[in-house]
Amino acid sequence: SNNTGGDNLGIFSANFDLDEDGFVYVDDAFRGTTEPNYADGFHDPVGGFVDGGLVVELGGLNDLSILDLSGGWEVVFDLVAESDVYLSFRYELTQSNDYEADEFSEVLLSVDGSLVGDGGNDYIAQVAGDGNGGAPVSTGWQQFQVSLGTLAAGPHTLRFGGYNNRKTT
Repeated sequence: SNNTGGDNLGIFSANFDLDEDGFVYVDDAFRGTTEPNYADGFHDPVGGFVDGGLVVELGGLNDLSILDLSGGWEVVFDLVAESDVYLSFRYELTQSNDYEADEFSEVLLSVDGSLVGDGGNDYIAQVAGDGNGGAPVSTGWQQFQVSLGTLAAGPHTLRFGGYNNRKTT
C-alpha cells in the first residue's frame, strides 16, 4: 500500500530494488505441494518491473515428470487496529518453452493462508504451454490491485508466488 494522504495510511511498500525488503522465500508455498527440490527463489537486482525484483523458479533440473510445484515470498505485517486493506503489486509470469497444453503455471497470492484470486478464480493469472518446441508463454508485466477487505488488528501473513501443476522435460 502506498501512502497517498487522506485516510490511506500505507501499511508498507516494497520495491525490491536493493534486496528482499523483508520478504522471505519459502518452498512449497501453495496448494499443499511437497516438491522443494523443484522450487527456488532469489532476489534479482535487475529482474523487476523497474530495477530489482523477487523471482520464483519452478521445475527445471531434470527430465522427470513431477506433479504440483510451488514457491513463494512472504512477509508478516501488523495492523494496529482493524483496517480495510488494499494491495497492489506487479508480476510477470513466464513459462519456458516445451511446456505442453496440459501443463499450466499460476501466479498465486494468499493472505493468512487463504488464496486471493481474480475474476472468480483462486489465482491471479494462469498460462498453459503450447507444446514441445513451442515458444515461451508470458503474461508480460501486469499490475494487480485488490481489496483484501477488513482485516483484524494484529499480525497477518501475505504470501505471493507461483505454482505449476506438473513438469516433464
